[in-house]
Amino acid sequence: MLALVAAAASVLEADWQSKPWLLTSYFDDAIHTLSIAMIAYRFLHDREKALAHVERMADAKIDEPGVLLNGPTVALSFGRAILLAASSP
Repeated sequence: MLALVAAAASVLEADWQSKPWLLTSYFDDAIHTLSIAMIAYRFLHDREKALAHVERMADAKIDEPGVLLNGPTVALSFGRAILLAASSP
């Protein structure tokens, strides 16, 4: 099972990294692909990669409501506080 999740995480990683300029676009799935890859790395207990994805989301100032909660939740699961905030209330 873990091998399948690791393989899926690799595919998701390659997908969003092939179009990082679309992380702020609401017309592409790169934001959600990054978020799902982050969750897969959390499932695999890969702290470094999961937190790198949270930081990437913060750096890109992603404000997609569907992923805003995922980043801080993953960060807190590793004992690290990272806040992401929507640009509009």
